[in-house]
Amino acid sequence: MVNVDVSDLITLTEAKKILGYASTKSVNDLINKGKLDAWKYEHKTAHMVSHEQVQNLTKPVQIKKREIA
Repeated sequence: MVNVDVSDLITLTEAKKILGYASTKSVNDLINKGKLDAWKYEHKTAHMVSHEQVQNLTKPVQIKKREIA
C-alpha cells in the first residue's frame, strides 16, 4: 500500500480536467489499468487520486522514430 498525503488528493472530476478528458470514466480506466492509485474516505463513496500522480501522467515521453519506407 502506498502512503499518500491527504492534502494531495483530488477528485476524479479535477483529474479529468487536468488530463483533458471528457469524462471521469477515462480516469477510472487509468485506475483499473494501475496507472493511478485511488483512495476514498470511509464515510464517502467518491474515489480520489493523487494530484502528483495525475501531474506525472501529463509529462511528455519521447517516442521512437519510425522508419519511413
